[in-house]
Amino acid sequence: VSNNTIHLINQRFAADLGLQMQKEEYLKKIEVIDEWLAETQNIDGGFSWFPKGRSNPYITFYLLDLGSRMKAVTLQKDMVKKAINYINQSKLPNLYTAYINAQWGLHKKSQTLSIDDWSSYPPYLKIMLGRYYQLVGENEKAHSILLSLKETALGSFDAGIYWARESWGGALQLASDALLFFVEMGAEKEWIQGLQMEILKHKRLNGWGNSKASALAISALWTTFSEEVE
Repeated sequence: VSNNTIHLINQRFAADLGLQMQKEEYLKKIEVIDEWLAETQNIDGGFSWFPKGRSNPYITFYLLDLGSRMKAVTLQKDMVKKAINYINQSKLPNLYTAYINAQWGLHKKSQTLSIDDWSSYPPYLKIMLGRYYQLVGENEKAHSILLSLKETALGSFDAGIYWARESWGGALQLASDALLFFVEMGAEKEWIQGLQMEILKHKRLNGWGNSKASALAISALWTTFSEEVE
C-alpha cells in the first residue's frame, strides 16, 4: 500500500472505472481501498498528502473533484459529507468551494457566484468557472466561457486541440478538463475529437506522466467514449 494519498485516491478511481466496465472483481478492491481512505481521513474531514499528516484543502478538493466526475461513484457518503464540510471551512478560493458544492448537488441558489471579469483567467480557471455555471443552470455564462476557450485554442482538430502551456497540472490535465466541459456543453463533434486526440497524443509521445494526470485522462476518455457508444 502506498503511503501517498494521491496514489491511493487514483487507485480508488481506477478500481471504480474497472467496476463500470462490468468487472465485478473490482468490488473487493474498492472495499479495501475505501478502508484505507477512511483511515487516511482526518477527524476534521480533510485529507493530508500523507497519512497522519495535517489536512490539506487541495488534496481534499482533488478527491472530491475526481470523485464527482466518475459515473456510479461508490464513495462512502459519510466520507464525502465530512470532506465537503472541511472544504467549506477552509481558505480555498470561493470558486473552488462553490464548484465542489455544485458538483455534489449542494449548491444554494442564494449563494450563486457572479464573476463578470473572468476574461484574464488562465484556461484551467475558465474551465472550472464554466463547469460551475453549467452545473448551477447559468447556461448563458457557461456558453460565453466556452466561446472564449474556442477562440483561444491552438492546434487543429486532426492533430489535437490545446491551449498555451501553463504550470497548473500541465497540458494533459488541461485537455482532460476541457474535454469534460466541452462534452457537457454539447460542443461540436470535431472539438470533442480534437481534445480526445490531444490526450491520446500525449500518451503516444510522452506517456501520461504523474498518476494524477493519468487518472484525469482516463476518466475523461472513458466518460466521453462511453457516451458516444450509448
